[in-house]
Amino acid sequence: REETYDSWATWLDDMYGGTRIESRSSILFSNGLLDPWSSAGVYQAGKYPPRGGKGEPVEMQNVTANGGIIALILDLGGHHLDLMFADDDDDPECATIAREIEDMYIGRWIMEWKEGRKSCAQ
Repeated sequence: REETYDSWATWLDDMYGGTRIESRSSILFSNGLLDPWSSAGVYQAGKYPPRGGKGEPVEMQNVTANGGIIALILDLGGHHLDLMFADDDDDPECATIAREIEDMYIGRWIMEWKEGRKSCAQ
């Protein structure tokens, strides 16, 4: 029997690179463990499923060796919880912590980009 190649079986990886993202940087993935899609999230190699039970609401992982891509694991996070409207009174602690980490990293990356642009202009 002759094997056939199904190009649609790998189109997502072919189009977006799949887990071949080592050369990328300034990316932060958040994974809420209450999200039914969390098993399809991006994690540090060999670190899924997250161990949990540490008592920490957010676990941070370096997805790449250089730390340019970060994964956050929110213990009580749902789908896009950290990206939704912030309500500090009702949000679980993990959402508030994740937003602070996201703000810190994104702010740092913007500052680094601006500094790089300044040095190129000189």
